[in-house]
Amino acid sequence: MVERNNLHSIKRKSQTSRKTATANLRRTSLARLALVFCWPWMVFFNVLTQAQAQGLSGAFPNFPDIFSRGQTELLLSGYAWHDPNTYSRLSLQRDNSLAWGGGLAKSLDRSDGVSELVFGLVFSDSERQAEYTIGYSRTWNAKIFDQLRIGAGFAVGLTERPDIFSGAPTPFVLPTLTARLFDRVDIYVTYIPPLPKDVNVKGDVALIFAGIRF
Repeated sequence: MVERNNLHSIKRKSQTSRKTATANLRRTSLARLALVFCWPWMVFFNVLTQAQAQGLSGAFPNFPDIFSRGQTELLLSGYAWHDPNTYSRLSLQRDNSLAWGGGLAKSLDRSDGVSELVFGLVFSDSERQAEYTIGYSRTWNAKIFDQLRIGAGFAVGLTERPDIFSGAPTPFVLPTLTARLFDRVDIYVTYIPPLPKDVNVKGDVALIFAGIRF
């Protein structure tokens, strides 16, 4: 009887220790994730604040202007490239590269060569589940030919997929490359860098999608 009580006591202590260790690990993981996801936003808003202080009126998005004067775009998502140096051959065979989906956007070309985009997009993620994204993008453009323009910039927003933070909206700041053909079709490329192990997904993925202006 005494031995049984001792065993129960040891078992309870072991379970308590495991729960404490799990809670500590969870707090540490959340702290690291907060740092990873929040510092780009801090840098982003710091740059915009400094730009506004220097009198650059175009530093902040003018959303009413974008929606009233911008062109409507139909977004079509098509392909997700997974870096073979990060993903095993089995993962590459299993993960979804056909990131089919669609959405709508409003795009505005400013007189200073900058393009602004407000967008909403849903597409099939690597696990073949729906990923929802809303955001704002800014691109600095250069004209190559009469019918070709390329640009580089950034996108900020929120994304949601079931296997990240149990489906909670997650902020992002990502680089973007664009190409416009015949003043009608936009090709967008963005890159998700490698993510910390605390996140259920690895990152190191390039997403390619298109926009048709009308």
